[in-house]
Amino acid sequence: MALRFEGYIKSPDGFGSGIYEVLHPKGASIEITRSLFEGDVLKITSVRNTPDPALEKARGIRLYDGDKKLFDGYLRAPDYRRGSNKYRSLATDVYDWRKELEAIYITESAGGTESYVNQSIDFILADLCRMANSAGVVKKQTYKYDPARLPYYPSFFAAELISPTFTNTIWDACTELTKLMDIMEVSRTGQWAIKVDSLQDDNYIYIIPQMVSIDTVAFGDFEVGAGFSDLFTHPYGLMLWAKTLTDITSSDLTLTITYTDQNGLNPNTATVMIPKDTPKGAYFPVSLEQGDTLVKDVTNITGLGGGTGNAVRIEGKGTRTLLDWKLQPPKGIGKDYKKLLNHVVIKGKGNLKTQTIGDTPLLDTTSITSNDFYVNPTIQPMMRNYLKVTISNPTAGDKTGSVKLRGFSWLPEGSDELLEERFYLRAPAGQAINHATDNRYYSLSMNVSPNTGLNITGFTGCTVKVEEFMYGVAGRSINLFGLRQIPSRKWTSIHS
Repeated sequence: MALRFEGYIKSPDGFGSGIYEVLHPKGASIEITRSLFEGDVLKITSVRNTPDPALEKARGIRLYDGDKKLFDGYLRAPDYRRGSNKYRSLATDVYDWRKELEAIYITESAGGTESYVNQSIDFILADLCRMANSAGVVKKQTYKYDPARLPYYPSFFAAELISPTFTNTIWDACTELTKLMDIMEVSRTGQWAIKVDSLQDDNYIYIIPQMVSIDTVAFGDFEVGAGFSDLFTHPYGLMLWAKTLTDITSSDLTLTITYTDQNGLNPNTATVMIPKDTPKGAYFPVSLEQGDTLVKDVTNITGLGGGTGNAVRIEGKGTRTLLDWKLQPPKGIGKDYKKLLNHVVIKGKGNLKTQTIGDTPLLDTTSITSNDFYVNPTIQPMMRNYLKVTISNPTAGDKTGSVKLRGFSWLPEGSDELLEERFYLRAPAGQAINHATDNRYYSLSMNVSPNTGLNITGFTGCTVKVEEFMYGVAGRSINLFGLRQIPSRKWTSIHS
């Protein structure tokens, strides 16, 4: 086994997506834990008499066995402990990129919502990737949803339109989306989960919905007007449940089920009533005859009521049938008031109100007419704030390039106040990408080329927009996964 341990380095001049350098974690032991439901974690443990500068900062980390990538993630918070013998112990976890999705709010302010109207699952997953790329920490890869990467691609991902509303983080939205997939999926038995896969490619982090198999057997289907369709059996026996394959219309639907019990005895009968207006994807437990606990086979189903074409599947399941979200609330219940800190209104002499983005853009939507484009802002920031830069790509092809900002941290009285930063962006075709600056700007330059406030390379045919955050977001701290310092808040006075 030829192990290679690498750490991410941002491009020093802002051009390009950065590189990974080979690291040598001297005297370290490395352990990888994998879980579809919890994500991958790489644990580094070492004891040294001097700090390891390569592992003292937050950065991307990769581990290879030859050319095979074993891990790709982010070293978030190195933890060095100094002992009485002058040795330092390092024990820290490197998280996979799912943890970043758990930290990126779906809107720029915690507590906001994002609603979709009549959109496909394909569209929503691609749009969630766009949001993640706008708020993710600086790294070489970008998030991508590619249906060709799915081990099983159902037709309803593109064909059926839904109108969900999401809150909190990108990962919360993905979780809510899998619940809708569970309801819409009728051709297979299983539960949908989202896999965040960064091992397939060095340039992309793939978002892959996949089905997780459970101990489930479809015993048979019943359709009003068509009757019973016999499907499968189970060697040991399972608990019996009814799942609606369509909405139940017209009237209540009562099913009488003939089954073989756990001892192989047949016939036995059970009934289940499904109320009118029950939506597709709902589960109902089926009570068995006294003394029966499990079912090996269903041999017949008859029905009374319902509407023509109403269909129900009789399933056997080995353990917990319904997802936790359908059975019970979360185990810890409480109100999280910190999300309201940026959304309060204080009444007194007039109103004092917080807001995320300033009312007027520093530079409104402007066409980028060349691959080396210089432009000054229209107005200056109201206060010393972080800035939001948006590149919109209306073209049919992906665009890559960089944005350079030149300005001042305070009144431009000397060179100490001069600020310059350049960052690399990738804007997919037909989408917009955002970036929060690493510095807070008191003002942007208003000089002539090449010392303008903005210099944009590589995005000809796109547009640029610059806005200011009305409270500090500490560069990328709108993504708590890459938090660098605690946000500070700026207040805007609105007088009545």
